[in-house]
Amino acid sequence: MSDKTYLVTLKDHATDQDTNTIKLKIDELGGKVVDDLSFIKGFAVKLPESAANFVKSHNLVSTIEEDKEVKIQ
Repeated sequence: MSDKTYLVTLKDHATDQDTNTIKLKIDELGGKVVDDLSFIKGFAVKLPESAANFVKSHNLVSTIEEDKEVKIQ
């Protein structure tokens, strides 16, 4: 199974230290942060689908969703 890119949004009360801790855990799970998203409290990560479920269950993660192209009509 190949890695996918996900957008991870953290809860508002997450500190910079919390963010770094989550990023280190993602690295331990075989993932990689590919972009910091300055317009939201979050980042884009590339990681295995199985690791995405673990990240989703973290108490400081608000949302995690697969990064996809969005089209408007």
